[in-house]
Amino acid sequence: IERILDRLDDLGLSENTVVCITSDHGEELFERGAQGHGLTLFEEQIHVPLIIAGPGVRPQALGEVFSAIDLMPTLLRQFGLSLPK
Repeated sequence: IERILDRLDDLGLSENTVVCITSDHGEELFERGAQGHGLTLFEEQIHVPLIIAGPGVRPQALGEVFSAIDLMPTLLRQFGLSLPK
């Protein structure tokens, strides 16, 4: 992620670009002896990352529940734009 943000800065795009990284599910990487997803409901599979970086986005860590349906309204609201009907 740092390399992506650094590259945007090098290209002079960082002041006009928002980067949003998320996923539809987590991934088990041998924490409990298995690999993959879809077989358990352990934290490593149900915890989904959400990283938003860009101008006007203040660094913070939230412990709130997030749904992908919230992503567009959150980004639009962050930049003072209204939701389309």
